[in-house]
Amino acid sequence: MAFLLLAFAQPKWGQGMLSLGREGRDILILLDTSESMNAPNPAPTRLAKARQKIESLLERLPGDRVGLIPFSGGSTLSCPLTVDHAHFKNALMGVDTNTIDEEGTNISSAMGTAKDTFSEDALKNPENGKQSRAVILISDGEQIAGDAVTTAKELAKTSAVYVLGIGDPNGALVDYPQFNLQYGVGPSQRQPHLSKLDEATLAKVATEGEGMYVRATADDSDVDRLTEALESLTSRAVSGELRFNLVNRYQWPLALSILCFALEGLWLVLMPTARIWWLRRRRAREESAYV
Repeated sequence: MAFLLLAFAQPKWGQGMLSLGREGRDILILLDTSESMNAPNPAPTRLAKARQKIESLLERLPGDRVGLIPFSGGSTLSCPLTVDHAHFKNALMGVDTNTIDEEGTNISSAMGTAKDTFSEDALKNPENGKQSRAVILISDGEQIAGDAVTTAKELAKTSAVYVLGIGDPNGALVDYPQFNLQYGVGPSQRQPHLSKLDEATLAKVATEGEGMYVRATADDSDVDRLTEALESLTSRAVSGELRFNLVNRYQWPLALSILCFALEGLWLVLMPTARIWWLRRRRAREESAYV
């Protein structure tokens, strides 16, 4: 009984890898991590809201490979394309406005990294084409460096570019922590300033990227629109490895409990026969003692 209870508790230890094969698409998410994403509209901050939107989007893309490219003045691939959404979420939670050392907002750099990522993936998976790829840019559109519109047109040759605008066209005050400025004036983008959602630029990026622009909403209607747009992409066979931190080992105590029940059943079957045999032996010894 103790082993059966232990099996129901489903003990877990060790690590394991599970190979997956399913239908899906390749989606790179470009996340703006510049200082303007600390603006408190929408609450609590634009970056926090962007994380919530990404998590909602992941729930609607269970079979897709996703990757993450945070950017500000520069960009980096913090999570390569993977079907392991738990791994992706860990990378997402580790992103903040200090992830990229370079100051500013360079959307063009992020799209360049996305293009390079898809190009490298095409060498490993030549069957993957533009029809199964997408880039989702999440930003307030405050572009300080680079030409995002021109780069989007180039990226459209590799994948469609969808844009989710985070912020308010009326703007919000971004106040950089003063303890970081006490030893110097600091760059202009780190001074208190009014940060506005630049929908005009973001809409142009989506148009040149042959995708769609959506402004973030309080509910998930914006995510629903993006999901519907992604449905137009062609799904293809996706293979990968899904990593589990712990492996369920319930089979071991379950096997022991079954063995114990089997031995108990065997004992109950054999016990009457064994008792009769033992009584006969005892009677035979008693009779031989009287002789």
